[in-house]
Amino acid sequence: RYVAPGDLTAFYVEVAGHDPAPEGEDPTLPQLLTAPEPPAEAVLPSGMSLDVDGRLHTLRVPGYGVVRLQCDVGGYLVVAVAAAEGVRATPHGGLYGTFSNATHDDFTLPDGAVLAAPTPADVHAVFGEAWRLPSADSYFEYGLLGVADGYSALNDLSFRPQLATNFTSQALEVVAVTACLRLGLAGPLYAACLFDVATTGDVRFATAAATAAVLVACADACNTTALDACP
Repeated sequence: RYVAPGDLTAFYVEVAGHDPAPEGEDPTLPQLLTAPEPPAEAVLPSGMSLDVDGRLHTLRVPGYGVVRLQCDVGGYLVVAVAAAEGVRATPHGGLYGTFSNATHDDFTLPDGAVLAAPTPADVHAVFGEAWRLPSADSYFEYGLLGVADGYSALNDLSFRPQLATNFTSQALEVVAVTACLRLGLAGPLYAACLFDVATTGDVRFATAAATAAVLVACADACNTTALDACP
């Protein structure tokens, strides 16, 4: 579990200059445990419940799992999904795989076919598009957007993601590597950190991966506040 370094302004100035950590400052993100007051629970018409605790929003889908949404220090949204234990080894599948504790069937399509070794382009254009839901099958309350057809407003068929980490300059790459390492990230979250900075050109996006580390590590009764500095 992580929180941001104490002085984020100094942190980013320091990263940009590639200086070592100030004397007495731990460059990694220490653990922070909090005990917030139990938040009020709102039950949506779909049967899902929503807890709001400061800037951490927890959406519980009965029988399926939990979705957590949290702002990072730059004001950007980080999302983490945890499937319920009861979903394990069931026919349920989707963008997060089959929850079978196996990797060979992660890219299972709705018709049961499996993409054995999909390219990043296949993951978006084949796997992702196969799991695109029509409005009638979605649990989300699109009417909350305050527009007549919220689903159509969000269902952008023209979207094309950036599929690889491509830095526009060596200087940006050095800053990204410095920031992501200083945040104590490793493995997929380190790779995600580099991707975010490369894609946006903004080193502040590095903290999004650290926020994701907190949300992924949270148990069901998560009471940890991470990088909580959204305006």
